[in-house]
Amino acid sequence: MSGKIVTRINSEGQVLEYYRAGPNPAWQEGTVNGITTVYVDQSESAVSDLNFWVNTHYYKDGEWKERAEPPGDFYDWKDEAWVPNTTLILEMIRTERTKRLYNSDWTHLPDCPLSDEKKAEWAEYRRLLRNVPANNSDAKTPDEVVWPDVPS
Repeated sequence: MSGKIVTRINSEGQVLEYYRAGPNPAWQEGTVNGITTVYVDQSESAVSDLNFWVNTHYYKDGEWKERAEPPGDFYDWKDEAWVPNTTLILEMIRTERTKRLYNSDWTHLPDCPLSDEKKAEWAEYRRLLRNVPANNSDAKTPDEVVWPDVPS
């Protein structure tokens, strides 16, 4: 294939977006508002699997450099290394926690048919749910989170 790949890159050299273009794309190479546009010549870079190529390359000091693939879905390229995106991970944990709290709201309604003992179990479950983000702050993926058992 001939033509070029248009890449838009952040200040860390990470590709933010990319697409295949013809031999004479309309974009100008350069930096605007901290985002750099760079072309990659498909014939020279032997780019057949574009997603793989983007994950294994970054742009620094005016040239493309190779790197290892990200170790997982929740990593960002920063200071020439893959680092966990803890903001995204904690956001996903909080979203799941909120869903679980919402699904157990019925246990605290005035007309809830549960016994006082069962209501206490659900109250403890909800307390444990509220602590999940703080207790799992070192999780590198949402799958590593330890969730409390739902009362029976």
